[in-house]
Amino acid sequence: MTEETGLTSIYLENQPHDCVFSPNNENIYIGLLTGEIKGFSFNETSSQRTLRVRPTKKSCRGIDISQDGNCLYSVSKDGSIHFIDATTGQIIEAKEKAHEHSISRVKLTMPNLLATGDDEGVVKIWDTRTPQPLRQYTHHFDYISDFYYEDAERKLLTTSADGTLSVIDVRSNKAEPVGHSEDQEDELLSIAPLAGTSKYAVGTQLGVLSIFNSKQGWGDCVDRIPGHPQSIDALVSLGPSILATGSSDGLIRVMGVLPTKFMGVIGDHGEFPIERMKVSSDSKWLASMSHNDELMMTRIDDMFEDSDGEDAAEEYAVDVTQDKDSDSDDDEEMQSEEQEEQEEPEEPEEKPEPMKKKSKKNKHFLEDDSNSTFFDDL
Repeated sequence: MTEETGLTSIYLENQPHDCVFSPNNENIYIGLLTGEIKGFSFNETSSQRTLRVRPTKKSCRGIDISQDGNCLYSVSKDGSIHFIDATTGQIIEAKEKAHEHSISRVKLTMPNLLATGDDEGVVKIWDTRTPQPLRQYTHHFDYISDFYYEDAERKLLTTSADGTLSVIDVRSNKAEPVGHSEDQEDELLSIAPLAGTSKYAVGTQLGVLSIFNSKQGWGDCVDRIPGHPQSIDALVSLGPSILATGSSDGLIRVMGVLPTKFMGVIGDHGEFPIERMKVSSDSKWLASMSHNDELMMTRIDDMFEDSDGEDAAEEYAVDVTQDKDSDSDDDEEMQSEEQEEQEEPEEPEEKPEPMKKKSKKNKHFLEDDSNSTFFDDL
C-alpha cells in the first residue's frame, strides 16, 4: 500500500457513533447518527458497502458483534437493542424498551452474555437467548462512557462520567459490583488495558491518564500521567504497554506507558474531537471517528517493526546528535569523558541495534510534531 493509493477513510454520508470490525474477515460495521448501520468490506486500497439497515430512526450509539461474526448487536438513543444478521441485514430480534433511558454502550462478554449501559449509569446484563435482562446494576449515577471486558477473569470494567470505575463479575448472581473506585473528581471517559501487565489506563475529561492496578485493588488509581491538552475520549491498546489515545483536539497519539514516552501522532481529525477508536482483530487497522461524515482508517501493523535499513541508521544518528546536544552545557563532564576515552585502548565500534522504523503508511508517526511539547514533562 502507498500513501497515494492506500485506504485512508470510508465515506459514510452521516456522522458515525461507533464501529466494530468483523472477527473473521475484512469487514467493518458502523452505527450512524441517523440510526442506520452500514457494513463495508475493505482492503489496502479501497472499500465497498455490503450492508445498509436502519432498525430505528433514532441514532445508533453503540455496536458490537458476535464471536462468529454473524450477528450484530446495536443499541440506540431510544433505549432499544437490536440483533441483526451481519450478512443480510435482517433484524433477528428487537428489544424496544430495553432501557428507560438512552443506551450509550454495548459489549458482548461471554458468547451469550451482553452488557449494556445507559445515560443514567444503569448497566444491564442480558442472555441473548432470553427476552429479559439477567441482572441490573445501579451503582453509577451518570452515563456509562466505556466498557472493557477481561475474558480471562470474566470481569467487565466500566467507566462513568460520575468519576468512578467499577468491576462487574458477569457470572455472579448478585447485582453488585465486585469492585468500585472512589470518586476520581473527574469524568472517566475511556479505558484500555496495558497489555502484559495487571494495569489499566483510563482517560479523563481533564486530559490526565489515570492508571489502575487490579493487584492493588480498585479503590484508587496508582498513578496519574498528565500531558494531553484536552480530554482523552478514546483509548486502545496497540501492544505491550503501548496505547493510542484519541483526544478532543482531534489528534491520535501513540504513547508508551511504564515508562512514559510520547512516540508520535498517527492521525488528525482536524478541528473535530475523536469520539471512538477500534482496532481490527488482526491488529492491522485502527478505525477512528469524529463529528465529520467519515471513518478514518489507519494502518498500524508496520509501526513497531524492526528495520535494518537506512531509515534506522538515520534515526540512530539523529538520536545520538540530540543526546550530545543535550549534554553540551556540562563541559567538565565532557572533558572527563574525553580523557577516559584517550586512556582506554581503542576497540572496534559496536554496530548499533536496529531502531524502530517509521511507518511509511503513516507519515505523522515519529515525526516532529508541534503538539509534542505537551509531553515534554512526562
